[in-house]
Amino acid sequence: MSKSSIVASILALLVFASAASAHRVTHPTTTSRQAERNILRAQRMLARWHVGLVDTGTGLVKPNTTAQCRGRGRGFAHRKGAARAFFKFSCVIVNREHVVQVLYYALTGNGFEMHNRVVVHR
Repeated sequence: MSKSSIVASILALLVFASAASAHRVTHPTTTSRQAERNILRAQRMLARWHVGLVDTGTGLVKPNTTAQCRGRGRGFAHRKGAARAFFKFSCVIVNREHVVQVLYYALTGNGFEMHNRVVVHR
């Protein structure tokens, strides 16, 4: 065997090993209750939408604004009897005048993104 074929086989093994380690399955850690709290605490994001969820004078979420989230996809319970955690949620944000539907995606480090918002005026 030549040196070049040995080096090529070693490189192939390293590439295969790194690809296998990068493809680890992680379990979700965000429950629907945590997703609801995160949404209501994201006052700047809600204010940028200009849909009437935030009081323009104070910059706070209007009173009686609620969020309800339901997990989508396969959930994972970290122990028996615990709340199921998901990566993706379908959420509805409601106050007296407006209803906003969003898809909530949980990210690492308690981060999140919201997409596909649909605003319904009451």
